[in-house]
Amino acid sequence: MVKRINALIPDEMHRALRIKLAEDGTNFSDWLRARIEEYVGRGRKRGKTPIAMPPVPSPELLPRLERRRKKREG
Repeated sequence: MVKRINALIPDEMHRALRIKLAEDGTNFSDWLRARIEEYVGRGRKRGKTPIAMPPVPSPELLPRLERRRKKREG
């Protein structure tokens, strides 16, 4: 369902907004939709947070890690 939004803004601001939108190559509806999605999306996140993988050790540390592992195992 589509809803209509009315806003009261001064004439100078309206002219400046129309010029800026023309320079960007977009229309008011697309611009407003993007601002609303930014605002609504900023407040809440849906779903589970992704699992953070541990950092991969750098190649120069691998021999040292192997020695530690061998000491622990026996």
